[in-house]
Amino acid sequence: MVQMLLPLFPKEVTDINEYLSFCMRDDRVYYFYGSGVPIFHHHKDDHDSFDMINAQFYADGKATQMDICRAFGISEIRMKRAAKIYRDEGIHGFYKRRSKSREAYVLKPEIVEKAEELLSQGKDPKDIASQLELKYNTLNKAIRSGKVKKK
Repeated sequence: MVQMLLPLFPKEVTDINEYLSFCMRDDRVYYFYGSGVPIFHHHKDDHDSFDMINAQFYADGKATQMDICRAFGISEIRMKRAAKIYRDEGIHGFYKRRSKSREAYVLKPEIVEKAEELLSQGKDPKDIASQLELKYNTLNKAIRSGKVKKK
């Protein structure tokens, strides 16, 4: 005969749903399932692991997106994005390296060089922007920040 186990969670846990809960101890978040068995933990500042485990709970049917959003106070869109990453890329999608900087889209080195040359000839920045097919604000901001130098 199968014996039912009552959930026996520690006192300080917060319920996600009737089977799943979590608690925080010593800067670590612990997750419990079923009869109080710990199933995962991560540092409280590890957002990638947080998103990954909650997306996994949703994908495995252990919790709904709304259960997770209510329990942790996160937005629905954050949960939906995490679920999409998990569905499309799996666990590795949460830990892949992200590029630290983006490539300049408009102010490429050759454009900067031309703009500096035209500025040194005494041309007006508005005329330079239209000649190089840039927005005036983009060029003006680059001049103020020092990316484009007046000689």
